[in-house]
Amino acid sequence: MSTRKLLAAAVIILFSVSDRKIQLAKFENTIDKKTGELEKAKSGAQKAADENTQAAANLSKDSQDKKLAKKSRKAANYAERCTKRVRDAANDLADLKKDIESLKNKIADDESRLAGMPAVIPQRQ
Repeated sequence: MSTRKLLAAAVIILFSVSDRKIQLAKFENTIDKKTGELEKAKSGAQKAADENTQAAANLSKDSQDKKLAKKSRKAANYAERCTKRVRDAANDLADLKKDIESLKNKIADDESRLAGMPAVIPQRQ
């Protein structure tokens, strides 16, 4: 390969590594936010489940009461929605961690390719 081609390839790899490191930093800064969202969703789902349990217990005391039946049904639906939020938040966090690992691997690959290139020092003619 000519000197120019080696330099061009090295520059392209350097830009790629730089861009990926910036993206990695952004992703790593997002982990705390996603973890917080997951914890918030978990606590909300637990609260909704407790409310659903209480509504079901109230309904079991007077199973003919339409208001209690409606409250119980709404509590069950709300608990179900909260559970879905927890699953979605957990999936988002898992995807983010997977993306971070993928970027780290790509950066390592690019850096090893760059390290394997011969040192080229342009000479003036």
